Amino acid sequence: MAMLWNKNFGSLEMYTVLSNYLALIASAVYLINPERRISQLLRYTATVCLTVTFIVVIFVFIPMTILAGQLAEGVQGMLLRGNMPVHHILCPILSFISFILFEKHSSLTTRDSITAAIPTLLYAIVTGALNILNVMEGPYPFLYVYRQPWYVSVMWFLAIPSGAYLVARVVLKIQNRYSKTYN
Repeated sequence: MAMLWNKNFGSLEMYTVLSNYLALIASAVYLINPERRISQLLRYTATVCLTVTFIVVIFVFIPMTILAGQLAEGVQGMLLRGNMPVHHILCPILSFISFILFEKHSSLTTRDSITAAIPTLLYAIVTGALNILNVMEGPYPFLYVYRQPWYVSVMWFLAIPSGAYLVARVVLKIQNRYSKTYN
C-alpha cells in the first residue's frame, strides 16, 4: 500500500500541492460566477489554505532549518528550488492580494472561518492517521509521529488547524476592511 501511495499519489500527500489545486479549482469557479456564495466561499478557503502554507514555511520550516544549523539549505529548499517559489511564495501572495483587493465577497460571514479551516483539519486527520498506520511518513516534520513524543504530535495536531482558523478570521477581517475601500 505504501509503495502504491508513493509511486502514484506522492504529490497529493503535500498540503502545499493540495492547496494549490484547491486554489486552481476555486479560481475557475469564481471566474465563472463570482456572485455565487459557493464561489466566494471556495476562493476564501483556498486563500486561507495558501496563506497557511506561506505562514508555515516562513514561521515553522525556516526556523526549524535555523535550529538545525542549515539556514542556507533550508531557505533554498523551501523558497528557491524548483517550483517552491511558485507554491510557497507567488501563489499564496497573489491569492491573498487578489482576494483582499480585487474580489467581492459580500456573502462571507465570520462563521465561514470554520469552513475555511476544514481542509486543514481534514489534512491533519488523514495524514496523521496514515502516519500512525505507517502508510506514509511525514511529509512534514510535525507529522513524524514515531520520531517525536506523542504529546508533540498532539500539540502540532491542535496547533495547525487552530492556526488555520485564526488565519481564516484574520483574512476575512482584512478583506472586510479593504473591500469597502477598493470594491
